[in-house]
Formats: sequence, structure tokens, C-alpha cells
Amino acid sequence: MQARGSNASVLAQLAGTGLAGRSLQTVAHLSRQWWVRLLLIVLSAALNGRSLWAVYQDTGLLNAIGIDYKLYYLMARAFWSDDPGNAYHPSTWVPYLAALRPYYAHADSDPAPPGLVLYPPLFPWAFRPFLDLSPHVGFFLWTALNIAAAAYLTWRVAQRFPRSQQFWIALLLWNSLALWSALVSGQIQVLLACAFAESYLALRAGHDARAGFWLGWLLVKPQYGVLLGLVLVWKRRWRVVVGVVGVGLLLLGSSLLVAGLPALIAFMTTAQRYVDFSGTLDPYVAPQLMLNWRALVLYGLRTLGDEPRLWLTLVLSLGTTLGALALWRGPWCPTEPNFPAKMTVLMLATILTAYHSHSYGPLLLLMPLADLLVEWRPAWLTRLVIVAAAVGPMLMITVVSFNNMARGTLLFTALLLACYGCLLVEFWRRPERGAAPVAMREAA
Repeated sequence: MQARGSNASVLAQLAGTGLAGRSLQTVAHLSRQWWVRLLLIVLSAALNGRSLWAVYQDTGLLNAIGIDYKLYYLMARAFWSDDPGNAYHPSTWVPYLAALRPYYAHADSDPAPPGLVLYPPLFPWAFRPFLDLSPHVGFFLWTALNIAAAAYLTWRVAQRFPRSQQFWIALLLWNSLALWSALVSGQIQVLLACAFAESYLALRAGHDARAGFWLGWLLVKPQYGVLLGLVLVWKRRWRVVVGVVGVGLLLLGSSLLVAGLPALIAFMTTAQRYVDFSGTLDPYVAPQLMLNWRALVLYGLRTLGDEPRLWLTLVLSLGTTLGALALWRGPWCPTEPNFPAKMTVLMLATILTAYHSHSYGPLLLLMPLADLLVEWRPAWLTRLVIVAAAVGPMLMITVVSFNNMARGTLLFTALLLACYGCLLVEFWRRPERGAAPVAMREAA
């Protein structure tokens, strides 16, 4: 693995002589000034705060802001009722909505009916402490926990970069749609992203059993681990697989212990609500706001029926999957500079092909993407697309209006697809099948 500081002199190398060189040197100098960094922090906080305040004025709390926390709260309330299986029957959640209405912007508003949360029974059982708090206090505490996890994830990712770049990496991350959508909605995705980051780092270090343990927690949202699971079986990484299976058995066994067999069966048999392609069975599924082929097909072919659109989505997803899996031919070498490229493309394909994939999903990309930028050094066009995906969708929402959420996620999806394509083409065009440039290997 290359030295961490090998990118530190990139601007100096690019600067050279002449007007362009002096301009780049000026930019590099300004980027190190504390007042410039403080100004950017204040500006980003103002833009994001303005957008968040507009949403709060329009919808209140635990309606749009905290929408996923609301579902967790309702699910846990139902779980701790007379029958834990009620956690998977949203029609039984209606009586608990009364406690949330005071937090809406309009107390007489009629929100969408409760939607299903397909997490194992262990999750609503463990959510019990939050039920002892007022709904808004519980949400703030849950958000504080997620902010702490996001800070940890930012620190872990920034460590992969030279010190001079760490501030800018953190600034990009904290102004990304992926992180903001997870925090504002109250999603569990930040915690899962931390687990995946640790799994990825363990894989690179050769600690397969540890990698399997951390990766196993993605079984809470198994759609994000399907393609990586195929690769691990293909490459016979059995210690990783055993670790994942062990965590899966832990989740199932503990769920059976705390909820009983009927609740566990209810959990396993209610996934059909997610199968509906257009999302009409459950308004909270919102496939039009997803980052996948399903959303693109829904947006581009609105007049077709669900069945032909579903088949087209499956064909496009299959092609994307095969393109990502083709990169993994050859030996398993997690220490090579091309490993981050393989993993990044694989996780991009996972997000684009997963049937249920929302805007917070790309948080799983952060750690392999960091190593890709530092070690593999993609071409300028690929780097431009990556930066655009990090800041563009959120800027569209914060600068214009939160009402552009659908357009923002559509732009996000297009940029992720462009990133996937750029990396795939670049990987195969490199003479050593995706190895780092010669200069980078010599600096290692």
C-alpha cells in the first residue's frame, strides 16, 4: 500500500510556471488559511440550515424531518404491545400516531399511513429505551448518536488522505446528500456505514474473520451486501463468509429469543410490500426518490405498465452487475492499489441495482472511495464526476429549494452511474488492468 503523503504535493506539481502556475499556487495558499476554511464552514452551515428550516416550517418535526425515526418509533411501540408481531403490521400502528401529531407543522394534517420497516425483531426490541422519552427528545438523542457515528466515520475516512487534504474531505462529506438525508430522516445507515468501513479496512489488512463480523451487520439491510457476498464466495474467502453467517445467526437467534417464532415469521413474510414496482402499496417506499435503475426507469418510462418496466430494470441491473463482477477476475489481492477500484465499482453497482436503494446508501462508498482517490488516482474526468456527485445534488436542494429533492436524487443517480462507467472504462484501459499509475507505484 502506498505512502499516505504521496498526494501532498499534487498542487505543487501541477503549478509549474506562468500564470496558471501562480494561480494554482494562490489557490493552494488560500486553501490553508483558517479564515477561508471558517468562511466555508459558515456558508455551508447557513445553506444547509436554511433548507432544513424551510422543511421544518412546512412540515414540522417527525413528519419529513425524522420520518424514518418516526417509523422506528411506531414499529417499537407496536412491538412492545400485546403482540410483538404487530411490529410488521402497520395497520396496528395507527393508535400511536396521536402522540406524534403535536410535532407536525399543522396539527390537523393527515399524514400518510404508517409504512413497513423490514428490520429483524431484535431492532424494535433494542429500541425500547427511546420509548421512555418524549418523541422529540428521543429523536434528538438518536440524531446525536448518529452525528457521533458520522464524526467517527469522517475521521476514519480522512485518515486515508494526507493531512493537508483532510479538512476538504470532511467538508465534502458533511455537505453531501448521502449524509444529510441519513441524519435528517433519522436513518440507521450511518451506523451501517461505520460497520462496512471497518469491514473494508479489515479486508485490506488481511483480517478476514474481523471483516466478516463487521460485514455481517449489513444483514439488517441485506440488499447492500448481495454482490459483495457473491464475490466473497467466488474468491473462497470462507473466514469472511463464516463471520457474516455467525452475525446472521446471532440476529435470527436473538430475534427469536426476544420476540418468539410468530413475530419472526411475520418479519420474514412481509417483504412483499417492498416488491410493488411503483410503490403504491406503501407510500414510504418512495421508489421515485431512489438511487437505482428502478428510479430511472420509473422517471423515464412513466406511461408503461409495471411489468415491462420491472423487466427492463432487471436487464439493466444484470448488465451493471456483470460489469462490476468482471473486474474481480484473477487473484484476491486486497493490498494491491486496484483493490479500492474493484470495491468502489462493486458498491456502486450494488447501489444502482439494489431494488430498494435510497440517497443515504452511498455512505457505504466512502472508505473504498477514499483509498481509490489516494492510491489508484483516477483520471481527472472521473475525479470531477466524484466531486460533482459529492456536492451537486445537495447544492441543488439547498440553493434552490428542498422541493427539488426528486430532481436532486435523479441528478445523484445519474452522477453515480457516470462514476460507475468512468471507473469501469478506466480500469480496463489501464495497461496493467487497473493498477496504479507508475509514478504512484514508485512513490509507494
